[in-house]
Amino acid sequence: MYRVEWRENTGSIIDLVIQLDAVVLEASGGAGYWELRIRFDNREQVSRFQQYCVEREISFSLQRLYGPSQPLTGGQYGLTSKQQEALVTAWEAGYFDTPREVTLDDIASTLDITRQSLSQRLRRAHHALVRNTIIVTPPAPNEEH
Repeated sequence: MYRVEWRENTGSIIDLVIQLDAVVLEASGGAGYWELRIRFDNREQVSRFQQYCVEREISFSLQRLYGPSQPLTGGQYGLTSKQQEALVTAWEAGYFDTPREVTLDDIASTLDITRQSLSQRLRRAHHALVRNTIIVTPPAPNEEH
């Protein structure tokens, strides 16, 4: 069971989500803030939601906006083009398979870079992917939402 306490001016957000026929995918909160992942059917609904918050002086910060008709690119995950190229090349070559089909040296040779450069690119790429896809970092306690 969960206990939820809404601030006086935020309880109607759920009413708006229902009215817009949106779906709350994830909700988490802390001292003085809520973080929501909401699926809207179109950008107009997102705009209406944002305008609703502005009109009622509810702090609102859009962190990410994804469109299913637009495939996500490496840039949307915080990857540089070189990091994305390294990941895709390694994946296509079978580097992430078990058992591994190729070595870092093989992939580095394909990309015409050193093994050390490839290793650093892959490490930075993994860091960016994790940070931008599965890590949800709550804002600092003094930060407004």
